[in-house]
Amino acid sequence: MATEACFCGSGMGSLGLPNCVGTEGVHRRDIFVPLYDSTGVKNSIKAADLVAGKLPEKFIIDMLDETDVSKRWQITPYTYKNGAPARTDDTSETAADGSIRILSRGVRTYSNELWDVPASWAGQFNSGSCQEFGVYRIDETGKLGGELSDDKTELYPRAIEINSAIANENEAVDGSSGQKIVLSYQLSKNAIEKNFFTLAATDISANLLTVRSQVEGTLVYNTDVSGSPSTLTVNAKSYLYGSFNTFTDVKGLDTDATNSSGATVQDIAYWEVYNAGTGAALTITAVAESATIDGQYDLTITETTAGIDLDIRCNKPRNKATDVKYHFDDLIYNRP
Repeated sequence: MATEACFCGSGMGSLGLPNCVGTEGVHRRDIFVPLYDSTGVKNSIKAADLVAGKLPEKFIIDMLDETDVSKRWQITPYTYKNGAPARTDDTSETAADGSIRILSRGVRTYSNELWDVPASWAGQFNSGSCQEFGVYRIDETGKLGGELSDDKTELYPRAIEINSAIANENEAVDGSSGQKIVLSYQLSKNAIEKNFFTLAATDISANLLTVRSQVEGTLVYNTDVSGSPSTLTVNAKSYLYGSFNTFTDVKGLDTDATNSSGATVQDIAYWEVYNAGTGAALTITAVAESATIDGQYDLTITETTAGIDLDIRCNKPRNKATDVKYHFDDLIYNRP
């Protein structure tokens, strides 16, 4: 941690406490978020984001489902087991007369287990661990912990030391232990511990112990039947999870949905097809999931032009942070 400055003649800070001071409980989950967005602005929860003194569920959903990856929240899938918080040693020097002075404080380290999480999840985590990330810490009551700004109007994620975060799979051992992921990281030496602050679970409109990050999915081109109108057939899958060959078929992408604001969004609105060359949106008149093949969808479109690149997108919204939500990268298909 950054060493709090000690100024000669300033005296010690007041050590009094008010009644009913809250503290952070046992570490149960983490929300990982880049420290800065793509424009260089530091990511945070702002006082202005609270509505009637509470952090709304809409805000949480919007951050979990943020289209800008430089702002998106990523929360661990389950609550942690067997947490092992620790602290590195202080750095000090000792004089010949035995006196000691502290040169720098030790920093907090965390190691937690995620049970019944596949190795592919660890790969997802490790793919971004070399970047500048911070963490909001969730305790056993659903309280959120971050770092308070100097002007007391923002709660930042606590900075993680670059390249210190890693997720490793431990295989099951017969008669001894089950498969697990061990996730560990070290807070940055620039994190200022005196500014660590929390948002009580009673001031959050969703249970942070049960909300979900988006699941990574993939859109796969199947067929393109020409005509007027024409039909594009696309499969929606998650190749990170499930069984080989079938993987995880994403079902239910042909029903209307409710977004974080409570508005109804039709399937022909959250599916989108564009002319990739011009950026023009093409009209979808119907979406239908196959009655015999899970996760296979027929998109009826009015565009019949051949020899163009089509940009196919799907972003079904959700109204509850506990709902499963899939994130799909765009599918670019060259129409013959």
